[in-house]
Amino acid sequence: MGFNSIYTGEWELIFHAPSGNGENVVAAWKKRHGNCDLMSGCCPCSMKDGCLPYNAKLETFRRSRKILKSPYLDFWNSLNIKKVGTIT
Repeated sequence: MGFNSIYTGEWELIFHAPSGNGENVVAAWKKRHGNCDLMSGCCPCSMKDGCLPYNAKLETFRRSRKILKSPYLDFWNSLNIKKVGTIT
C-alpha cells in the first residue's frame, strides 16, 4: 500500500509523541527518513529508528512510549493532504 493509502480516504497515524519519555520532540519532528522513494512507495522503516511504518493505526501504537514519525511528513507538500486530525 504505502503512500497510496493517503489517497483512499483512510486515516493514518503520522506522528506519535507521548509525554514524559525523555525524548526530544523537536529533534524527532525534524529527523528525516532519507531512504524513502516517493514514486515507488519504497521506504524501509523501523520503529527502533523512530519511524512509523506505513498504514500505522492509532490503536496499534497508542501504548508505545517512543516518539514515532511517519515518512509521509518528509513529503508533506507533495502529498496533497486534505484533512488532518489531532488526538491528545
